Amino acid sequence: MAKWLWIDRKFNFDFPPSKLLDLLERLRGTPARIEEMVKGLDSDTR
Repeated sequence: MAKWLWIDRKFNFDFPPSKLLDLLERLRGTPARIEEMVKGLDSDTR
């Protein structure tokens, strides 16, 4: 998978209001997804 530089990323914020709950749910799940990505890494790497 190709990596993008953070400064080159483009974000779109034109979601309809009906998507708000979906977006909030996605944000609430972010800590668990990050934890899954870093589990097994030693504390110096984190």
